[in-house]
Amino acid sequence: MKAAIDISLLGHEGFLEYAQGCGAVLARAHARAADASTIAGYLGDGPQFDEALAGFAIAYSRINEGDHDALVERAALTE
Repeated sequence: MKAAIDISLLGHEGFLEYAQGCGAVLARAHARAADASTIAGYLGDGPQFDEALAGFAIAYSRINEGDHDALVERAALTE
């Protein structure tokens, strides 16, 4: 199930607890993946997965940089 919460209603401690809960749920979901040998067999020996993963990491880092910039800007407005 999915749920949503208006994080603007959370104080500092509430936001930290919410973030920790989100991280725990995400970690648990990732921990349910198949074992390493099954994954290795699925991926094969070619460079396609490595290249796709590197491309994703670069694109995602750009998103993170933008999110961080927005966070810093928002924090500066509340000081």
